[in-house]
Amino acid sequence: MKEADDKKRIEEILRGLEQALIDERRSLTSLDGEALDASAGVKERLGRELSDAVGSMTPEQRSELERLRNMLRDNLILLVHARDHATGMAALITGQDPGNLAPSASQNEGLRLDLRG
Repeated sequence: MKEADDKKRIEEILRGLEQALIDERRSLTSLDGEALDASAGVKERLGRELSDAVGSMTPEQRSELERLRNMLRDNLILLVHARDHATGMAALITGQDPGNLAPSASQNEGLRLDLRG
């Protein structure tokens, strides 16, 4: 019985993470900071719950987790672009050189993000 309960709970967590990633993507494309903060909180909570249950995952659930990881990576790319656009807008507003505010990830030689886990 516990195994079935664990499987159901993991599926609920994965569905919740998927919805949080969809909401996050919507927030990023509309530059809605409050909604982005809300989805980040949900992702953090569900991520903690999932890490506690990862040992009980089925192969199908692991495959779903990989799909969600790809969604997360895509959202990270959008986040970097949104940050670059916000930096450019801040430069326009303040009359500063955008290069002096915050370099983009593409300008940081040697910067690498580990998206494998």
